[in-house]
Amino acid sequence: MMRRIKQNHWRRGWMLVALLPIYCSVALAQEPTQEKWYQKLGKWVEGEPWSWEGNLPMTHTKYLFHIGEMGVKDQYLSPIAHRGMEGKLSFLTDFAASSQRSWHIYQDVSLNLASLKNKANGTVMYSLGVDYAVGPSWRVVKHKGLSLDLAPLLALNVGGHIKESNTNNIGNVKANIGLDGWGRLRYQIPWKTMPLSISYSAQIPLMMGAFHPEYGQSYYDYVSGDNGAKIAIHFGSFHNTIGIKQRLLINLPIHNLTLTVGAEHSYFGQKINHTTYKSGCWNLVVGLSFDSFKLSGGKAVASPQITNRYRD
Repeated sequence: MMRRIKQNHWRRGWMLVALLPIYCSVALAQEPTQEKWYQKLGKWVEGEPWSWEGNLPMTHTKYLFHIGEMGVKDQYLSPIAHRGMEGKLSFLTDFAASSQRSWHIYQDVSLNLASLKNKANGTVMYSLGVDYAVGPSWRVVKHKGLSLDLAPLLALNVGGHIKESNTNNIGNVKANIGLDGWGRLRYQIPWKTMPLSISYSAQIPLMMGAFHPEYGQSYYDYVSGDNGAKIAIHFGSFHNTIGIKQRLLINLPIHNLTLTVGAEHSYFGQKINHTTYKSGCWNLVVGLSFDSFKLSGGKAVASPQITNRYRD
């Protein structure tokens, strides 16, 4: 009896050894057709393409949150520079492209709030501002994954500073409206698993009309009309104004969302009525993007039906 059991075990063992090459050949034959883990990851990142007849012009919007350091030197309120933390929200929109897809409308809205301090005596100054810019953008370069957009923007800036420790003028209001030049250089990295894109944009003031109080003039005089105080709009250009707002952003589409990380730097300097005003900041940027029709990301990137000036 024991001998038969041993013989059966030996027979089964030899059968497994004989069938092993067959199993291996079948596995090797199936291996090329099986997706690897990174291929599955790439398909999940891209998502399912749109099922739609014809093109779908889309409006692409980025919601960005900034946090960083801001410095302001406003001689109307203090000859000493103030520095502190700044928080900002930005909304960047590429409106749906035209039927010819040669141009589209670009819009940039930013809201900022900062608490600044004079390190010499510890006094605090608060800063609040709104920036708005809109204009037609043309895609002047498109080569493989590289694109360049240029636009003249109608720009409006309204902001103010409050310094409660001042005994006379506790605040200063600044307003500018004019024409800015804007450009965005973007490169789409040809990597299917994680389709990253990198963009750099810059905006500079060209000419504007600016309000600034007269040197030594009190805002009380503007309100009451005393001492001949009149609200005047001054011409601003390269002779008395210099500035730049630039962003470096990295965009990562993940399934139905496009995540954004990057940095922003801005500087604005102006000398009107013998008074110098300077402000600058460095911020870290995080945010996400979506289209007006549906959440963006790889689904829009992988779909030939989508007409979007930010990505085409």
